[in-house]
Amino acid sequence: MVVAEKTRSDSNVIGADGKWEKFASKALVHVDSIPLMFYRQRESVPWSPAIVSQFRLLSKVRHLKPDVINIHWTNQGFLSVEALRLLNSALVWTIHDMWPFTGGCHYAGGCERYLQRCGKCPQLGSRTERDLSRLNWVRKSRVYASLKPIILSPSRWLADLAKKSALLGKFRVETIPNGLDLEIFRRTPKKLARKLLLLPQNSKLILFGATGGGENKRKGFNFLVEAANRIPPEIDGQNTSLLLFGGGAENDLPNVQLPCISVGRLNDDISLALLYSAADVFVAPSLEDNLPTTIMESLACGTPVVAFRVGGIPEMIDHKSNGYLAGVGDSADLARGIIWTLKNADRWKKLCIAARVKAEKEFDIEKISRQYLALYQSAMNVE
Repeated sequence: MVVAEKTRSDSNVIGADGKWEKFASKALVHVDSIPLMFYRQRESVPWSPAIVSQFRLLSKVRHLKPDVINIHWTNQGFLSVEALRLLNSALVWTIHDMWPFTGGCHYAGGCERYLQRCGKCPQLGSRTERDLSRLNWVRKSRVYASLKPIILSPSRWLADLAKKSALLGKFRVETIPNGLDLEIFRRTPKKLARKLLLLPQNSKLILFGATGGGENKRKGFNFLVEAANRIPPEIDGQNTSLLLFGGGAENDLPNVQLPCISVGRLNDDISLALLYSAADVFVAPSLEDNLPTTIMESLACGTPVVAFRVGGIPEMIDHKSNGYLAGVGDSADLARGIIWTLKNADRWKKLCIAARVKAEKEFDIEKISRQYLALYQSAMNVE
């Protein structure tokens, strides 16, 4: 595995070596964003030009002479669009958002210009057709013409968008969901999990977590706040509280009427699994998402999920079986779903069981690994 920043001493992981390479790796993140400086009215959302590459890392990949290269991420100064031509191996590209088939945005937010060719990008605040999104779209079109990748999507939703797009629609597109280690992400008895995390025992805990927390508009924290303010302070004789994790969310606590507990960032999987097990319900009010890892982790820990019916989320949540799907952007329906999940103890137990069954059936890392291996063999034309 080749990564931009290596954080563990694993001989199977290749990252930047030495002070200079590590400095260059971090510097290229800022260099890659320079073109965005010309768009002062752009929205505060992720947008990637992909104009520079870490060629030292690229040379290490070429030195290995792999039979198959599986790309997962190219942005933030890791690989430029043009560098894709230098990968002289069978290519599998796992797409985790819409970026590979747009002019630079990671989620289009309802814009469909990528279906033909980008330009006049609303996220850039652009009023001209020949803007950065159009230039990037043309760059991708020229590079992709010389590639023959297998496009792999974790969700059927994103796969369908890729097939419809002008940039990736001509390629073979497959779907394999992300996998999870179900030995780590499994249910711990709620009382024990709460004791270990110093959380209250006699409360209904509503969990929310996202990178960037309330600062990430796509994650819909404002809809969670609106929903939380519709939830009664007591359900079935127990107080209700909002439990938050992830950076940034704690800044929005004053907007919520329910009591709030913030545990900040959790950097290890064991603590995360304990947190999911400690919660009564996990809420994912994303307005656009592929196949959220947080939902998968919650289901694996036997905690039902309430979310908007959007993107790849309906492929994870079976409505009123292992969770609840609310209308997109409908905070009142989101609140109804949370209350419905928490109100009946017998129903809640059935939801918890179904959540774990869903994870075991569809997201077991062992099963997913075998599917990946079969795809790699297909990419090499090996029977």
